[in-house]
Amino acid sequence: MIDWIHWSLLCSGPRSSERRFYRAVVLCLGLLSVFLLAGLIGLGVHYHYSVQHSAEELSTVKANLTKERDLLNTSIIEMTKERDLLNASIIETTKERDLLNASIIEITKERDLLNASIIETTKERDLLNASIIEITKERDLLNASIIEKTKERNRLNHYSVQHSAEELSTVKANLTKERDLLNTSIIEMTKERDLLNASIIETTKERDLLNASIIETTKRETC
Repeated sequence: MIDWIHWSLLCSGPRSSERRFYRAVVLCLGLLSVFLLAGLIGLGVHYHYSVQHSAEELSTVKANLTKERDLLNTSIIEMTKERDLLNASIIETTKERDLLNASIIEITKERDLLNASIIETTKERDLLNASIIEITKERDLLNASIIEKTKERNRLNHYSVQHSAEELSTVKANLTKERDLLNTSIIEMTKERDLLNASIIETTKERDLLNASIIETTKRETC
């Protein structure tokens, strides 16, 4: 377009001042074109730098976000493992608690049975003691009867000595046998009473051990 204007001016034969004016216009237009081109080049360079810088920033942000995501994933995996371990521990502790509860129930049943046995044995011992007291009373009465019969025999000696002596001897022998039987019965019952007392003591010890075991098991379950 500039060449066409220049050629038109030459063909029309303008004056010298006009030619200088047009040359100045052409020069200005040329300079303006140069400035526009430089501006476009500068804008292109700035845009390229801005795009490159933005890409680097985006890459850095992306890398940081990726690292944080990986750290979060690792943390989630670790927390999941800990959760699974805790769940397994809870399940195992629950099983142990159930076993302890079952053990406590079983020991409590044994303790109750031992208590019932102690009560029953104590009743038998009390009955045996009452029987011993009753037999002792009978023995004492029998001894008193023997003493009384002996006194009677002494009083009857001035009568039919031989006849009375034989009768009194027979009565004394019978009473002595009864007394010996009563003494033997008392000895046997005393042995039975002692055995019952020993059984009560042993059963009481077992009951106390069971109670201690129940307390210890309860403490372990509470812990």
